[in-house]
Amino acid sequence: MKRLAQTVLDKRTLLVAALTVLGLYLLPLWVTGDRLYILVFDNLDSPILLFKVLAESHQLFAPSMEIIPNMMSGLPRLSFGSEYNVQVWLYLLFSPFLAYQINLTLVHLVGFIGMYLLMNRLTPRDTGPYRQAVAVLSALLFSILPFWPPGGLSVSGLPLLLYLFLKVRDGEYAYYDIALLLLFPLYSSFVLSGVFFLTAITLLWIADVVRKKALNAPFVGMIALLGLSYLLVNYRLVDQMLLPSDFISHRSEFFRDFGSFFDSYRFAHLLFLNGQEHTSCSQANWIIPTILIGLSFSVLSTPLSRYASLFWLMVIALSFLFPFWQTMTTQRYSLPMLLLYGLGILLVSKKRLLPLLWIIQIAISYWHGFWTYEGWIGWVEKYQILRSFDFSRFYFLQPMLWIMMLGIAFAVIVKTVRYGIVMVLAIAVLQSHALFQSKTFMKASGPDRLSFHSYYAETLFQRVRTTLDEDPAGYRVVAFGIPPAVLIWNGFYTIDGYVTNYPLSYKHEFAKLLEKDFAKRPQNKAIFEHWGSKCYLTGGVSYTHYVRGQPLDDVQLDTARLRAMNVRYLFSAHEIRAPERDALRLKTKVVNDQDSYWDVYVYELDTAEN
Repeated sequence: MKRLAQTVLDKRTLLVAALTVLGLYLLPLWVTGDRLYILVFDNLDSPILLFKVLAESHQLFAPSMEIIPNMMSGLPRLSFGSEYNVQVWLYLLFSPFLAYQINLTLVHLVGFIGMYLLMNRLTPRDTGPYRQAVAVLSALLFSILPFWPPGGLSVSGLPLLLYLFLKVRDGEYAYYDIALLLLFPLYSSFVLSGVFFLTAITLLWIADVVRKKALNAPFVGMIALLGLSYLLVNYRLVDQMLLPSDFISHRSEFFRDFGSFFDSYRFAHLLFLNGQEHTSCSQANWIIPTILIGLSFSVLSTPLSRYASLFWLMVIALSFLFPFWQTMTTQRYSLPMLLLYGLGILLVSKKRLLPLLWIIQIAISYWHGFWTYEGWIGWVEKYQILRSFDFSRFYFLQPMLWIMMLGIAFAVIVKTVRYGIVMVLAIAVLQSHALFQSKTFMKASGPDRLSFHSYYAETLFQRVRTTLDEDPAGYRVVAFGIPPAVLIWNGFYTIDGYVTNYPLSYKHEFAKLLEKDFAKRPQNKAIFEHWGSKCYLTGGVSYTHYVRGQPLDDVQLDTARLRAMNVRYLFSAHEIRAPERDALRLKTKVVNDQDSYWDVYVYELDTAEN
C-alpha cells in the first residue's frame, strides 16, 4: 500500500495523469472540428471576425486612421487593435478555425504550466509527500477553466506572470524570465487585465517597501518594463488617448446603468458566487466551501488525530450532502459575514496568505458591484475617463486567485487532516466535472453556442454571392436578424457591425436608422445610447431565440436612410411579409440549408422614393 501511494504521488505520474485529463478536455476541439459548438457572444460575433478581417486586409501596419472598408461603412485601422498580437498572426498564418484551435490549446496549456509553477512555489514544503499533488491538482483545475478565447493569456497567463514576478522579487530570476515578462503583452490585453495586474503587483511592491524598508530595484524595474512593453504594443491606443486627434471614440458616451446601494450590494454578491461571464470558475459549489474549510483548519497549530480527522471528514461530507454551504453563502448578509470571518482568521492564524487572498477576493467583488452604484453619477458626468474605461475589471484577476486559494486550502487540509488527501481528490474530481460541463466549446448545442460551420454558413453565402454575381466591394449590405459578423466573414461589406472602439460620429449616424424602432421599443434606445458597441438593425429576433421559418410583419425599417448610406441589399433571417411597404423586393432566398443555422432572404432596396 505504501509503495502504491508513493507511485500515485510521484511527480511524473501526477503530471502525466493531469495532462491526460487536459488532453481529454481539449480533444473535442480537435476531433469534432468546425462543427463543434462554441461560444457566440463576444467570440464568434466580434473578436474572431476582427482578427480575420485585419489579417486579410493587407493593412496590418497601416496608419491608425487608414480606412478598412469591410464593416460599418469603413472603420479606421485603429478600431482593429494592435498588429503586435499573437492571435492576429495566427489568423494571418493559418486558416481561421485552425487559428482558433491553436489559440485555445495554447491558452489552456499555458494556464496549466503557469499555475503548476506558481503553486509549486507557494505550497509549503511541510506539506510533505502531498506537495506535488496539491500543485498538479491546482494546475489542472485552473487549466480547464472556461477561458474566454479572444482574451488570449489575459486570464490563463496570469499565474505564469505572477510566478515570474515572484522570482524577480526574491532575486532568483534569469534572463529568460525577463524575456517572458516583456513578451507577455503580445498575447494578452492591456485594458482587460494588464493594467489591473500591474496595479496589483505595484501594491505588492509598495507593501514590501513599507514592511522591509527596501526599494528592491529589480522588482520595481520589471514592473516599469512590463508597463512600458504594454504601452509599446498598444501604441495606437496610447496615441488616441494622449495625442490630438480627429478620432473621438463612441466610448466617450458610455454611461453604464446605475442602481441603488442594494442593487450594487446584490451585484457584488453575485459576482463573488458566480464570477463575471468571461471570468467564471464555477466556484460556488465546491471551491468556496473548500476554501472556507481550509480557512477554518488554518488556525490549528498541530494536525488532527486519527479519530478527530475521521469525525471532521464525516461532518464535511454531510455538509456537502445537505444544503449547508448553499445556505451559508447565499443569504443577504453572507458576504459581509464571510468578510468578517476572513478578517478574524487573518488576526488569529499564523498562515496569513489564505485569509488575505480571501479578503482581496471579496474586496474585488464589492469594487465591481459598486462600480454601478448611483453615487458615482456625478463623478462619471464630470470625468470622461470614468465613462470610457471600466476601472472595475479587477475581476479578471479572480480566476487565478480562486485557484490559488483552493490550492492553499488543499495544502492546509492534507497537512492538518489525516486522510485529507481523499477529500482533496474528491473535491478535485467534482470540480473537474463541473468545469467539463461549462466549457466554451462542446459537442452539444445550447442557447449561447453554435458551431463555427453553421454560424458562418460559408457554403450558403457562397451560393448567395454566386446568385448576386457582383463584386461585394461595389455595394453595401445590412443584416436583419443575422449578426453582421456572418455577412462580413463571407466577404460582404456592411454598414453594421460590433466593435468596441469606433468613431462616435458613426454611432450618431447609425442611430438615425433606428429611430422608428426606438419609438416603439425605448429599451433598445437606452442600450444603444448608453453602450452602442453593436450597430445592429433592431426589431428582429436574437439568435438565441431564432426560429427558422418565422415570418415578420412590422419591421420598422427606414429604407430611405438605408439608401442614403449606399445600402443595396438587406440580408434577413426572416421572410418579411409585404416587403413593398418598406420599399423592398425579394432578390433571392436560401432556406432549409442543413449546413446553416440561418434561412437567408436577400431583399433589394428599391431605387425609387416612396
